[in-house]
Amino acid sequence: MSYKNSSFDKLEEHYKKARSYRNNKYSSFNQKNISKYNNVIDQINNQGYSTLKKAIKKETLENILNKFDACLDTGVSISAPRNFSRINKTDDTKYTELKRLNRHDLSEGCNSYRNIVDNVQMQDPLVNNKSIIELLLNDDFIFIASEYLGALPTISYVKLVRNFANNLHQFDT
Repeated sequence: MSYKNSSFDKLEEHYKKARSYRNNKYSSFNQKNISKYNNVIDQINNQGYSTLKKAIKKETLENILNKFDACLDTGVSISAPRNFSRINKTDDTKYTELKRLNRHDLSEGCNSYRNIVDNVQMQDPLVNNKSIIELLLNDDFIFIASEYLGALPTISYVKLVRNFANNLHQFDT
């Protein structure tokens, strides 16, 4: 079954152009600048992590945080979290039956509900917090990931979450 229509065709054309651009931009990396990242790759292989100082602009992180905080303050673009205030701490089998906060609750800001939920998440962070894209498309990160993985990485999912330190029982999904 085909779902072709003009909007889909435009999206598919845009995707193909972006993919071609991406493949061309990063295809020659392995031959050119590999020595710049050898130390980082070695650290990842040996320690499981590496620290890159000044790899991210402070303004980028501040923009991501400020946009997320603004959404948390107004409840806009926030997925409704489950209200844990009435759950029995010894029996979490009814976790999925818990009611979620409503839009009014969210509009009160996260300080009003931080003690009855374990976390909140931004809806569609790549759409609602565009500064994340600048972070994800950082050339240094892409080059390092390419070398480490042996392939050009693809971003398939992004999640932006604020976890709260409170007295709620720990739950796992």
